[in-house]
Amino acid sequence: MSTRSQLTEALNDFRNAKRAIEETFGASGAPEIVSAVLSHRLPRSGTCSNGFEYSVHGIGYTVTLPDGGEVHLDGSRQGDCFTPYDLELYFETSSKFEEMDVEDIERECSLMTRKGVLHEIRTRVYLLA
Repeated sequence: MSTRSQLTEALNDFRNAKRAIEETFGASGAPEIVSAVLSHRLPRSGTCSNGFEYSVHGIGYTVTLPDGGEVHLDGSRQGDCFTPYDLELYFETSSKFEEMDVEDIERECSLMTRKGVLHEIRTRVYLLA
């Protein structure tokens, strides 16, 4: 599988993980999810309504997909964001992908930003379009 197709599929998995935890928490984005945990309205870790495992930490959360892939997203004023290192972790932990070098991920994220697939909010920090 090419770098581009792996990254495209991984970004779809990131969208699915984000949707799953937001539906479970009845929240829109990491800041609301973290707030629900800090106010003890919901547990710091558990299972999403669709069966994905999650844990909330710092300013974000991690959702573990059935294949073991760990999707890490942080909150920002612009929305839930990720870095190439978060994608690298996902490729390392997912059983359906080959591991990818972070430089290849960065290069592909840059191309996807130019195409409007991703939005770069800070240097090497991205939002899903």
